Amino acid sequence: MFDKEIVRYLYLLLILTGLNNSVFAQQSTDKYNLFFSYNKESDFIWHKGDKLLMRIDSTALVNDKYPLCIEQSPSIHKFLHASPLLVLFFQDFLIPDDIDNEARFILYAKTKNLATCMLKGIRIGKNEDVIGQDSVMINHEDWSADTLRLSLEKTKRLLVGIFAVGTEDSLKRNDAMEAIQGPAQKLWLDRMEILADGQDISHKFMSTLTCSDKLLDDYITPLDTVDLYQNISISEGKKVVALGESVHGSSTIEYYKYELIKKLILENKCRLVLLESPITYTPYWNLLIQGKLPEEKLRKTIVQWQIMSGNFNGDQMTDFFLWLREFNLKASENDKVYIAGNVDATFPELVFNPLYETICVYHGQLNNQSSTISNESDKDIIYSLMRLLAGKMQAEEALIYMEKNICHLKNVMGSLNYDIFYYTLSRRVFLDTLKTSEQVLRNFQSRDYFMFQNSQWFMQHCLADDCIAAVSAHWGHTDKKNTSNIYPYIYSMGYYFQKYYGDSYFNIGFTVGIGEILSLADSDISQLKYPIDNSLEKGCMEKNFLCFYYYDPKRNSLRMPCRYTGNGYALSEFSYQGDISMRTDAFIFIRESKVSPEQRAVILHKGLKSY
Repeated sequence: MFDKEIVRYLYLLLILTGLNNSVFAQQSTDKYNLFFSYNKESDFIWHKGDKLLMRIDSTALVNDKYPLCIEQSPSIHKFLHASPLLVLFFQDFLIPDDIDNEARFILYAKTKNLATCMLKGIRIGKNEDVIGQDSVMINHEDWSADTLRLSLEKTKRLLVGIFAVGTEDSLKRNDAMEAIQGPAQKLWLDRMEILADGQDISHKFMSTLTCSDKLLDDYITPLDTVDLYQNISISEGKKVVALGESVHGSSTIEYYKYELIKKLILENKCRLVLLESPITYTPYWNLLIQGKLPEEKLRKTIVQWQIMSGNFNGDQMTDFFLWLREFNLKASENDKVYIAGNVDATFPELVFNPLYETICVYHGQLNNQSSTISNESDKDIIYSLMRLLAGKMQAEEALIYMEKNICHLKNVMGSLNYDIFYYTLSRRVFLDTLKTSEQVLRNFQSRDYFMFQNSQWFMQHCLADDCIAAVSAHWGHTDKKNTSNIYPYIYSMGYYFQKYYGDSYFNIGFTVGIGEILSLADSDISQLKYPIDNSLEKGCMEKNFLCFYYYDPKRNSLRMPCRYTGNGYALSEFSYQGDISMRTDAFIFIRESKVSPEQRAVILHKGLKSY
C-alpha cells in the first residue's frame, strides 16, 4: 500500500510538472520532428508537454517519412514502477470567413498498450464560446487512418488535439521487491491532414494571427508604487473577484495579488479567500489565521508547504497570513476572514498531515483545560479521531466517526470549523477513490469543475449575503471562457463562476513584461524573454509605466496573444491566442518580475533557519 501511495504521488507530480507545461506553457521547437503534416510546405508546431520521451522510428518508412514514436518514460528507481504514458498535443486553427461547411482531420497512427487514445476537435465560435465538439478513438496496433469530421457552421477557430494515456502497471515485484515493469506503451504518429471545405488549413494556426487591436489610453490607470491601489476601485454588486496570474512563479505578481486582496477585505467586505491550493490544508490554515497557533508555527508550516508544493512564494504568503491573523484577532466573530484551498489534492501525509495536525490542536486545547467528565469524554473522542488520521490515514472511517460524534466535536471545534473539517475530509475520501494513475489524471483534468464546486461550498458556509469572495489562481483557471488551453478539458473554473453569477463575477488578470520567475518544473530561476510582437505584454511595455490597471467597460476587442505559463517556463513559451476582452474584465500589468531573496534561498535550499 505504501508503494502504491508513493507511485500515485509521483505520478501526480509528473502531471503537475509535465502536463502543466503543456496545459499552460510551452510551445516546442521541432527537434523531435513534430512536423507530421501531409503538406510539406505548411508544417506546423504542436503545443506539447516537454516531458514526453520521443524519437524517430527509423525501422520503416511510412508515406516516405520516418514516423514519430512517443514512448513511456523509464522508471526513476528500480523499486518504483514507471508512470503510464501520457501524451498531449494540441493546436488552434483559424477558419477563413468564406469556409463554413465541414472540417476533416485525418491522422495516420498506431498504438500499443494504451488505455485511451483520442483525436478530438472543438469548435469555437463568436465571443470565444464552445459551439460543438467531437472525437474519434484510436486503438489499433497496425497503421491505419482515423478520420474526424466536424461541421464548421459559425466556427471562428478549431482546437485540435491528440490525447493518450497508457495502461496501468500491474505493480508486480520480484523476490528482491524490485518493480517488474509492465509491457511497453507507445504511440506512433505519421502526418496529419487538416482540411476545411477541402482546403488545407494546417498553416492557418492561431500564432499566425495578426491583429490591429490596440490598448486604449483612456482605460489605463497607472498604479501608485507606494499605495498600489489608491486610484482604483471594484464596482459594487460583485460576489466573486478573481485574481488570475499569467505566469506562476513571479513573487512580484504574488505581492500585487495579496495587496489587492487586502484592499478587498478592507473596502469591499471580502471575507473568504480561495487559493489554488490543496483543500486538505484548509482547516489548519484557518486555525493559523484565527490565532489558535503561535506565529512561529505559522512560519514553519508555510515553509513546509512551499517546499512540498514547489510554491516558492512562501515569504509573500507568510506576510499575508500574518496580516490576516492580525485582522481576525481584532474583528468580531461575524466579521472574520476565512481562507480555503479549492483543489482536490494533498501532499505526502507522512511528511506533514494537515488534517491530523488540526485535530492535534484541539486535543492540546482540551489537555490545557481543567478535567471534567465532559472534558474527558471530549478528549477520548478527539484522541480516537487522531488515531484514525495518523500514519496511513483511514479517511473514510474517520468521516463516519465524525458523523457519529457530531455533537461532541462541534462543541470542541465550533460549528463552522467542524463543518469545514468534515467537508475537507470528505474530499480527502474522494481522493482515496482514485485507484489508478488514469483516474488521478482524469481528476486532474477536470479539476476546474471541482475547484468551482469546492469554492461554492465554502462561499455558502463561510460568507454572509453582503460579503464577497476573492479567488487567487492561474489566469487559465479564472478565465471566463478558457476554450483553448487545457486539452481535452474545455471549461475553466471561471467559466462556471460566470455561468452561475453572471456579471457578479469579476475577473482581473495579472501579467508581466520582463524579469525573472521561479520555474517549478526546472527548480530554477528563469529569465522571461522580451514579449513577442503584437502581444498584450509588448503593447503594455510600450506604454512606459512601471505598472497599471486596464479596465475597459465597453469590452472593445483585444485579440492578441498573451503569456500563459504554468509550473514550467521555456523560451518558446505558449501564448493564449483568443480575445482577451472576452476572458477577463480587467488586468494589471507589471513591467518587471523579480525574485525575492527568501525565494531565491528556498530554491537553492539555503536560508531556512530564519523560519
